[in-house]
Amino acid sequence: MRVISLILMLSFSDNGIASSYKRLGKLYKDTQVHTIDNYPTIRTQDGVGICYAVTVTQLLNYQYCKQNKLNCKEAKNQISLLDVTAYSEYYAKTISEGGYPHSLLRSLKQQTDSIFKEQCLPFELLSHKDGEKDKAQGQGYKSLREIYDKHPRYLSPEEQMCHAKTIKSILSIEKDIEAILNAFQATSVAQFVYEVAVKDECLDEQQKIDLPDFHTGVYPSFSDQEEATPESLLGKVEKLVLNDIPVGISFCTNSSEDCGAHAVSINGIKEVCNKDDCRIMLKLHNSYGQSWQNFYNGGWVDGENLMRSALQYNKKNLLTWISEYKSEKDIPEKILKRSRPKKSSHNPTIDINTEESDTFPDGIDPKRSPVFKCDGNYFGGWKPNSNCKFMMYSR
Repeated sequence: MRVISLILMLSFSDNGIASSYKRLGKLYKDTQVHTIDNYPTIRTQDGVGICYAVTVTQLLNYQYCKQNKLNCKEAKNQISLLDVTAYSEYYAKTISEGGYPHSLLRSLKQQTDSIFKEQCLPFELLSHKDGEKDKAQGQGYKSLREIYDKHPRYLSPEEQMCHAKTIKSILSIEKDIEAILNAFQATSVAQFVYEVAVKDECLDEQQKIDLPDFHTGVYPSFSDQEEATPESLLGKVEKLVLNDIPVGISFCTNSSEDCGAHAVSINGIKEVCNKDDCRIMLKLHNSYGQSWQNFYNGGWVDGENLMRSALQYNKKNLLTWISEYKSEKDIPEKILKRSRPKKSSHNPTIDINTEESDTFPDGIDPKRSPVFKCDGNYFGGWKPNSNCKFMMYSR
């Protein structure tokens, strides 16, 4: 099982590491556009490795709003991301970093029939008090992990009390000191985080909603005999999204050995053309936050490039969706009407626009693939016209 790395949960440029996200240049114009209406608002994972759970939360939230005819943009109709994440393991409730959307959906369906609302159990419980919203980069989670790594269950009562007071001071939780001290008995950091930041923070059963009725689909499944290709993956996404069924996808964010595994949901598809070529673009809801959405023009990226990144990650269970259809065979076949045949995705004349530069500030070694944080939250290559801060070398 690939565990999602906090550091590698980034969007890399082409400076030594191929990016899974490609924007097309301004010469491409929309010819056909289909987006799923009433999709939930953008969520952020805040640097914590729970992109798989954000993806599942978005899929569930959309189905819940659809079945109950609710406005999914309203805060009162949002499902708790923390409560969804807590069902990632069967043996105990945890906040586990790294996971698969299809596994979490199966676990949820087997363990519960209701989930808390976000306003009762908000993700902000895990945020560091001193962290700026959407930019804290998991400081709350990291702080808890650092305390757990000191094995507080084996420390003296005085040292335990010191750590408990530290936790109380950095997280926006209502727990008393005694409850935090009891959490030191957790047998894993994922269980410890749940016990400290989630358990009993919301006891109002009126703030729970019934899980929507749904059937889960995956592609390619282990029963699929044919090997998936970028074209078959993209065709499956096209069929689903045109039927207003959002799709979760797992993929690699870069071509390095450890891949930088990530998961997002897809809620739109369109064809774009220039004078020579037509391409399929997909609209992503990415848990990197609103700044990522803005940088990619609302979340639109090249579809075939993303599918190749998915096949780099794995060969099975790359696409996950939920719907009212019992079987994928029952979903109507739908495709965009192509304006003209597309050229090869490897055609070097395609107008790719990343707005990143191959030149860097003084003192930066370009051969080591530097990564920057630009405009507060965007991670990638150096953008000369933005406020960028060097973060790390990726090789």
